[in-house]
Amino acid sequence: MFAKKRTVYLRISPNELQLKCIENSKISELESNPPFTTTRLLIGEFAAAEAVLHDGLEALFGQEWLLLRPRYLIQPMAMLDGGLSSVEVLILEELAAAGRAKETIVHVGKILTDQQVLEHFD
Repeated sequence: MFAKKRTVYLRISPNELQLKCIENSKISELESNPPFTTTRLLIGEFAAAEAVLHDGLEALFGQEWLLLRPRYLIQPMAMLDGGLSSVEVLILEELAAAGRAKETIVHVGKILTDQQVLEHFD
């Protein structure tokens, strides 16, 4: 039996995550309480961001998310002055790993269409 391919487009704003499963077009938008953004980092409180991500994955896939190994395209939407440092990229990759990532791409730039998200993995 082959595992279902799942691609998650994860856009991160201060204290907010928007997740979209490209294959089924389901969207989950969540606000973090407690906040995960600090004055210096988009994700400064990792445990809070991880909890919100898990809630978003459950909204998209139900308990099945615990069995999935999604591909993530992560796009930070704020706090990008001067680009991302290697530490900030690592935090984003670790967040995806906490969501059972099979593969992770960090994208800085314009918002992407579903097709453009998929093209990043080809």
